[in-house]
Amino acid sequence: TKLGAMELGATESGATKRAWSAIPGGAGAGGAASAGGGRGTAALLAGMNAQQLIAATCSGGHVRLAAGPGTGKTRVLTARIALLVAKEAEAARRVMALTFSNKAARELRERLGAAVGMEQAERMTLGTFHSLCLAILRRDIEFLQRQGLQYRRGFAVYDQADSVKVVRDLMRESGLVAPPRKQSAFDRERDGRRQPSPAGGGGRDLTAGDVQSIISAWKNGQGDAESFRREGGVTSLPPSVHAAVASIFASYQAELRSRNAVDYDDMLLLAVRLLRDNDDVRRKYHRFWTHMLVDEFQDTNAVQYELLRLLVPPSGTLFVVGDADQAIYGWRGADERNTARLDVDFGLLPPAATPPPQPLPAAAFTSPQALEDTLASLPLLIPKGGGTAPAGGAPDRIPGGAPLGLTPGGAAA
Repeated sequence: TKLGAMELGATESGATKRAWSAIPGGAGAGGAASAGGGRGTAALLAGMNAQQLIAATCSGGHVRLAAGPGTGKTRVLTARIALLVAKEAEAARRVMALTFSNKAARELRERLGAAVGMEQAERMTLGTFHSLCLAILRRDIEFLQRQGLQYRRGFAVYDQADSVKVVRDLMRESGLVAPPRKQSAFDRERDGRRQPSPAGGGGRDLTAGDVQSIISAWKNGQGDAESFRREGGVTSLPPSVHAAVASIFASYQAELRSRNAVDYDDMLLLAVRLLRDNDDVRRKYHRFWTHMLVDEFQDTNAVQYELLRLLVPPSGTLFVVGDADQAIYGWRGADERNTARLDVDFGLLPPAATPPPQPLPAAAFTSPQALEDTLASLPLLIPKGGGTAPAGGAPDRIPGGAPLGLTPGGAAA
């Protein structure tokens, strides 16, 4: 989905739903505040343009929202969560929203606290992919013993510096000690300024940081030490260098397991394996969270996408926000193919028509009924090739699953 295009479609079943039948509180009355304080959900909707309002209120299925800077995407994400909480008494504890930094997660919680009250906001699971996976592993890592992985509770988490130190020690033991240099061979190769070290180097031109980066990149593509050893032809490393790195890779993983330790990449990979290979564990988390939301979806890598796919329950909803033009984590394995995968895996179809980001009149937000009437008037139709028109000939307007887009313009973000 390109920035500037707005798409909205239903799942392949053609199921459609209207927006929430009751938006709590009227903007004129200040909105309905929750028991824990907050300014109410209606205040979050007041002043939204047509695109923002549809994205915040459409219900019944999965949504992919393409939105860049200046489109009000954070406001839409906040309003959507607040509406979930207002609609369902127990929704707060069933909401999980993922961001790519702890700072962004804190800011989202503050916004939600202002909207629905901090008591409700604290009941939500808001954090990063890594913090989520760490929490899952802290609770259930011992289930991996079913797959022969002898991890125990109380495991240590190694950051990048810890990982590089382990790799350096293993390289010394193997005789692969690189001389100091200002710029690593791996960085020069990655930047296109130099070809990798010659095959005769046997890996001695690589630093511990190089090797750790190669291992991390492979893991971000859902690879392990064995697949790295087998698939040497897909890397740009000369055969002897690849063989040396493969040996270090295998020794590195064995060393971490012997210390009951995981690195940052393992946190994601092990959580995915735990959910994929243990049906009872996966079903347990399906009962925990039924509403999943992801900001900056364009920065997800293959492992993070697989985690989402496994965590969304059959009866749950997924709402993701992203803009391919704003991707910043390509060096960490961000995979642009995840957008297409999402549309296929979750059955999203393009719409027949969508509105521009026109501003809406203030009267549209004066009462729940006025808001419902405004939503019903928007030119948002059932998807091409999906759904049927009711007896009166007028199509259903709010779909059950959707690719959407926000463009700058209309109301202020």
